[in-house]
Amino acid sequence: MPKTAGQKLGSLLVPLFLLAILAGAVTGAGAGAVLSVISAVQSAVRPELRMGPGGFGIFPFLAGLPVGAMMSLAPAAGSAVALFVQAWNAPFPSVKEQTRAAAWGACSASVLLTAGALLWRGADPVAILAAGTAYALVSFLLAFAITARLLRHLESREAADTGAN
Repeated sequence: MPKTAGQKLGSLLVPLFLLAILAGAVTGAGAGAVLSVISAVQSAVRPELRMGPGGFGIFPFLAGLPVGAMMSLAPAAGSAVALFVQAWNAPFPSVKEQTRAAAWGACSASVLLTAGALLWRGADPVAILAAGTAYALVSFLLAFAITARLLRHLESREAADTGAN
C-alpha cells in the first residue's frame, strides 16, 4: 500500500497552522468589514446614532484581523488532533479520509469553544448558538479546503521526488 502525503504529520503541522491563522485573519477581517458596512448603513438611515454596532469606520475591520487569527487556533488544533487520532487508528489513510478527519476535528473544536461560551454568565444563548453554528460551519469548510489543498501539494511534491530518483 502506498504511503500517503499526510503520513509525515510533522511536515503537515506548521503549514496547517500558518494557513489556518491566515484564513482566520482574512475571515475575521471580512466579518469586521461586514460590521463596518452595517454601521455605515445604520448611520445613514438614522443620523442621530453616529455609529452602529460595529463601531467607527475601519476599526471593526482592523480588530477582526487579530481576533480571527486567534480564533483560528482552536479549529487548527482540532484538525491536528483529528489527524493524529486518525493516523493512530488507520495506518495508511487516504487523502480524502485525512481531509474529512481534519474538517470534523476543526468543527468539533469550534463546537467545544461555543459550549464554553454558553457557560459564560450573562451570555445570550440564542446569539451564541447562532454565532457558534456559523463558526463551526466556517471552520469545517476552511479546514476541509486547507487540508485538501495542503495534502494534494505534499502528495504531488512526494511524487515529483520519487520520480526524480
